Amino acid sequence: MILFIYTASKEAPFEGMFRAIGSYERIFFSNNNTEIERFNQHEGAHAKDLLPEGLTEPSDDTSCCIPPDDGRIFFIPLEMKDTFMNLLKSLFKKTNWAEDKTSKKPSKDDIGLVGSDDFSQFYDNIEVQTVLKQEEIVDDPRVAELKTLLDQIAQDENEIDVIFVANPNADITGILMYESTPTPRAQNVDVNALEMQVKKLAEVFKITKQANLGELESSVTQLTGGIMSVDALPGELLLYFISATRDGMEMFQFHRKKFLPQVKDKLTTLGYK
Repeated sequence: MILFIYTASKEAPFEGMFRAIGSYERIFFSNNNTEIERFNQHEGAHAKDLLPEGLTEPSDDTSCCIPPDDGRIFFIPLEMKDTFMNLLKSLFKKTNWAEDKTSKKPSKDDIGLVGSDDFSQFYDNIEVQTVLKQEEIVDDPRVAELKTLLDQIAQDENEIDVIFVANPNADITGILMYESTPTPRAQNVDVNALEMQVKKLAEVFKITKQANLGELESSVTQLTGGIMSVDALPGELLLYFISATRDGMEMFQFHRKKFLPQVKDKLTTLGYK
């Protein structure tokens, strides 16, 4: 699969959210403002039936990755990119996306566009901003050790129900780097929603630096429906500990302080120091 993220000075000359070019393996999403808003509001649900059937994880039959020989091509307006990538990441947890600087905008012949109708003329004038290609995550035993630790912490009775490591400087596809496996206690915690706020939270602490208060070291927040802590890690990463209930702050703090150095040690072995 390959994704062409585009911009255009005019709106796509067709009705509806997308148009198939010759076959449903070449899909062009509209940059019409109404369609963009609808797509983003529904978290990309309209694209699900257009995506390939993912390979399954032998251990739990969940979809883990896109088949490496999948030939689908998607043209996606820049304003839909974050939503589309978030959808792919939630469906195919073992497929990474990397910028491909060698691929260029396909010619009309390459994608089966013929003639000089309105859509062909529109295609001539779109500008491809980024090209993304899939790459499979290579299993690393050090990553497996970190994942085991995160899962153990989240599963124990310690008021910590969700843990994840985030990179606020990454593209939307790479913000969430490592996370604990969801537990029954954490069913009400929408990690994807938190992931979307990581960049905004990082901006807050840039302001504190400008105010001569320095950068984030750690923060613990009591919420009406839970507890959330954020700790700064080497490499400008952020470590989140989350409790799915508002009670138990004392135990939450005790175990957070206990496990924080252990998580840091595992990340150090991965080169974050």
